[in-house]
Amino acid sequence: MASHDPEPPLTEPVIVQDTFVEGAEVDSVNGELRIVAWVNVPRSDAADAERRIVGRLVLTDGAARALLRDLRKVLSRGGQ
Repeated sequence: MASHDPEPPLTEPVIVQDTFVEGAEVDSVNGELRIVAWVNVPRSDAADAERRIVGRLVLTDGAARALLRDLRKVLSRGGQ
């Protein structure tokens, strides 16, 4: 895609559910960024506490840099 071409629209032919995340670990693997996200599951009478994986993302270098740029922009606005 040439740099002057408009970005294609974002579509969702099959609904993808939102996933709540309480923590994430980031690693670089073969030049790609890997994010593993989890929720905290408290200890119960039947089991120990755990961090249960709820999602994994692998991003290209370009996608990771764009995500970082967008996160900085959104987080700089505070709670708005």
